[in-house]
Amino acid sequence: MTNIVRPPSAARLRQQKENQSQEDSAKPTWYARSPHDTPISKTSPGSALERALAVVETLLEADHPVGLQEIAARLDLPRQSAHRILNQLIDAGLVQRQIDKDRITLGPRMRRLALDTIYYSRRTGPMHAVLEELANSTGETCNLGVLDANKVLLLDRVESHWSLRVHSEVGKRLEFHSSGIGKLLVAHLPKERRHRLITARPLPRFTSFTITDEEELETEFAQIRRLGYSISNQGTLLGMFSIAVPLPDPNGRVLAGLACQAPLTRAPLESAVEMLLPPLMQAAERMENLIALDYEDHT
Repeated sequence: MTNIVRPPSAARLRQQKENQSQEDSAKPTWYARSPHDTPISKTSPGSALERALAVVETLLEADHPVGLQEIAARLDLPRQSAHRILNQLIDAGLVQRQIDKDRITLGPRMRRLALDTIYYSRRTGPMHAVLEELANSTGETCNLGVLDANKVLLLDRVESHWSLRVHSEVGKRLEFHSSGIGKLLVAHLPKERRHRLITARPLPRFTSFTITDEEELETEFAQIRRLGYSISNQGTLLGMFSIAVPLPDPNGRVLAGLACQAPLTRAPLESAVEMLLPPLMQAAERMENLIALDYEDHT
């Protein structure tokens, strides 16, 4: 449950400053704190902005669309205040009502802002360097993707130097049921949301290997959760496979998927998995550490 944090006392503020000084002195000599490194303060819960952010964070933490009463209870807000904040967020496109009008979820503008943020960090951050190193060490095309609505969105990609490869680009959207990253991400969703994704529309069949049946997909999802990785064996294109591993946040929620993609002509599937899985897991661990550091810097 998210609690509204009360403004700290003067003594607490002095203690926080002393703790921060000790933390800074423990940094390596090459580390220089920038004003931009200062975490966003959460000590002004009375402001309209803080309350709106608290509502958004509540929606992000929930694994289901949340009702007005639940939001008010979680944040200890008067129902009227919660209703006013939600209407303002809806007008801004940051959250939206479900079809039944009683539940709230994140809106299209919020998703766009999140994706734009990830695109920006891809251009400037170390995640891309890890992806490049993975592609160089495996010799195969490597992808980083997230689930956006009912599709997989490729956030970053480094292609292999082989002439035989699948050409794609950052920003492309893939079907979740036929891609390695898509299967991985959907496998870790709550069962009710998996059901909605699978049954929302007829799933396209690209090859004879594409699985479109809900029962078969659920069987594969259970296997993915048990093994810790997913495989798409010619689900989108004959002769091509991909293997994907999860990137969780510090709370254990799967944020994204990291995958290697290759043709079966270079190695049989079982041998390819044995060869690609260890470097994939190592790269995922490095990215997970980067995600954890980012969380620490902003909490």
